[in-house]
Amino acid sequence: MKKPDPEPAPAPCAAPPEEEKKEEPKEEPKEEPKKEEPKEEPKQEEPKAEEPAAPAAAEAVPEAAPEAAPASAKPQLFVIGPPSSGKGALTSKLVEAQGLTHVRESWLGKTVTEKSLPSAEKFAALEGKPDDAFSVQLLKEVVESCKETGCLVDGMPKNEEQAKLIAADTSAKLVVVDVSKETILAHHANKVFDPETKTSYHLVENPPPDDVKERCTQTMMDKEEAVKKNVDPYFESLDKIIAAFPEGQVVKVAGTTKSGGDEEAAMIAEATKQLGF
Repeated sequence: MKKPDPEPAPAPCAAPPEEEKKEEPKEEPKEEPKKEEPKEEPKQEEPKAEEPAAPAAAEAVPEAAPEAAPASAKPQLFVIGPPSSGKGALTSKLVEAQGLTHVRESWLGKTVTEKSLPSAEKFAALEGKPDDAFSVQLLKEVVESCKETGCLVDGMPKNEEQAKLIAADTSAKLVVVDVSKETILAHHANKVFDPETKTSYHLVENPPPDDVKERCTQTMMDKEEAVKKNVDPYFESLDKIIAAFPEGQVVKVAGTTKSGGDEEAAMIAEATKQLGF
């Protein structure tokens, strides 16, 4: 008897269609919350340890351009000295070398008027010479108007009152050309004049030729009495003028009665050095 064909082996249980292997929504490799690598936080540029801010660099202060020297840095000088002391040569040299405005007491009124300075009208209405207080007021206005160039005041202060008024509000230097009264009297005693050639001579430093010596005479202004009258007011006030200024503002230089030559050159060199020019 024919053995019945063996029953077909049960088809392997088709595994339930892996719910089409419901590819579990391939949790796309759950991009693990990208361990946000410590988000290199936009390199919050560490509050730049504010480099010790170059002083006031915060407001980008424009580089302080070398300041044009303030007007006050321009030289302001008061130069005094007796006649025949070399003061004229010194003032001329300083004015020229430093480009200063040359100021004299006798020029104040004219300068104030030409520049229409505050006291111009008062000066115009003035009868006679200005007193010391008004002279110093005129001087201060003129000096202020010369800030850009600096100035050299020649022959002021002339007395204690002027000195106190000037020194009260200035840091200017007082340059004293130092020559003794005796030296000046001796200098004038040796001066003679040739009336024919209108030439001046000095019996020691520059004697007249033998052929004109006899006709040379001493002029009235060189006689002792006239010289004393001219220089006494200066020497009587000198110590008080100097005392009115702080010691650090006074510059003394040895003057000379000899024009030109080594002594005059030494005086100019010494003044220039002490003034820091």
